[in-house]
Amino acid sequence: MKRSNKNNEWVEGPVFRSLVRSMKREMMRKYDFNKGMGFVYLMCSENGYYKIGRAKDVKRRLDGLVRQFPIRIEVEHRIACLDYCQVEGFLHEKFAEKRVQHEWFKLDPQDVDWIKSQKDYDLDTKEVKREAARRGISYE
Repeated sequence: MKRSNKNNEWVEGPVFRSLVRSMKREMMRKYDFNKGMGFVYLMCSENGYYKIGRAKDVKRRLDGLVRQFPIRIEVEHRIACLDYCQVEGFLHEKFAEKRVQHEWFKLDPQDVDWIKSQKDYDLDTKEVKREAARRGISYE
């Protein structure tokens, strides 16, 4: 659906797509891999809820949660990411209907299996991977 650009409305088409690509490239040039690299984890509590979160150090994060909550929590899976904030956001959005509270979800066994099937760097976007390769950052 095309719209006129009267009143600053968006126009779909090649000019718009080119602008979006240009903006993505510029954002990636400024991307700081030192800040973005980390892990997205799946933790399971003894009450059957799962936590989808992110951390630079998953063990330290688990230790903090164990002190905070009086229940047993274990790491089920972790995924190394070039942009762990983006990947965590993707998973939160994917399972939004199963959210119980904040980062805690009531996941089905199929959901857990799907998350566990994800390998390191599988969920990073093509743009992030392309920029990492351009900068010579080895991640696989």
